Amino acid sequence: NSVLAAEGQYISPEENARWIGVRFRDMLAEIIPQRGLAYDADYYINATREAVLREFGKPLSPPPGARELIERLADHGVPRAVGSSSVNHWVDQVLTNLGVRHHFPIIVGGDDVPNGKPAPDIFLRCADLLGVPPARCAVIEDSANGVLAARRAGMTAIGLRTAATATLVLEGCLAPVDSFA
Repeated sequence: NSVLAAEGQYISPEENARWIGVRFRDMLAEIIPQRGLAYDADYYINATREAVLREFGKPLSPPPGARELIERLADHGVPRAVGSSSVNHWVDQVLTNLGVRHHFPIIVGGDDVPNGKPAPDIFLRCADLLGVPPARCAVIEDSANGVLAARRAGMTAIGLRTAATATLVLEGCLAPVDSFA
């Protein structure tokens, strides 16, 4: 919204809900013509990258229970990856600033696969790189598009409700939880 504000545009939380878990470029392909935005997707991607790095380009605190869960999984030798619709660089930056990047040997971003969520590509690529069959993978996911992608990949999905996604229906997950704790 900070980027769109320069054109007098705003995406409400209700509108944004349908885009949570979707690649940014895929969202832009729809909203640029729909809203008559002035620039091409690359402009919005670059401007948003700068805004994201301003916001998340500093040390961050993980949500309650996240660090403990990640460390417990690592201590037990559970293979871990991050599969996100965001571009790989953004994910790497956020994980680094959260102080947990070293716990995730594999990051698959939306720019690493042909199709973003709700297609299963991101999660299937994670499983392949981990060397783990999809049926033996569990995905912690905070979006309806992500839960659908996990299910399409043949994986178990655990729905994580966050402040941004508390109202979303996370249908098809094994269990919804309100925090990493």
